[in-house]
Amino acid sequence: MKNEEKTRAIFGMPKSLIWNIKLFGLKKGIKCPILFDRRCKLLADRSAKVILPEHISFGMIKFGINVGPYEKGRTARTLIMLRKDAVLKFDGKCNINAGAVVNLYGGYSTFGNNFAANANFTLSCEKEISIGDDVLFAWNCTVLDGDGHEVYDMKTGESCNPAQKSDYRKSCMDSSTIHYFKGYRHKSRYCGWLWKSGNKR
Repeated sequence: MKNEEKTRAIFGMPKSLIWNIKLFGLKKGIKCPILFDRRCKLLADRSAKVILPEHISFGMIKFGINVGPYEKGRTARTLIMLRKDAVLKFDGKCNINAGAVVNLYGGYSTFGNNFAANANFTLSCEKEISIGDDVLFAWNCTVLDGDGHEVYDMKTGESCNPAQKSDYRKSCMDSSTIHYFKGYRHKSRYCGWLWKSGNKR
């Protein structure tokens, strides 16, 4: 990590330690697998779950520790909200830069190994969002599986815009200000650039 990132990690250690122990218990939490910036806000319902891979290491998952390119996340605050029955699963290393909003409305969201998102990343999950291994998002990207609001049939009064699973395949790198809406599926393994082992395509 760069000096600034180390400073953010150090100042965020009290918050990181407290939340890791709350989420995973003392034995696993003391290892601090997740690092939070001190300005990161985490709201988690008691029924929400965070699932880690079998083998964990210190700081393998980071929220708000990096500021991103062009200093976009320097003054931004990171927000993580895990509402009732939400499940947030990590398959390995994950680095989400400052200014992100990760909001689970009781949905099931999976981040694959070696996932990275630059400043101001937004994920809103109502049903299910699955992101594969080796995926990189540039700044200001959004992933949704719902509309963020209800639409009701005027005759029956029933909701007519249910959330739909979004599936984002592995080994991809996307440019800035990309929005993926509900029901999105990757039809191709490659998406713009391949981000894996330093190769580009």
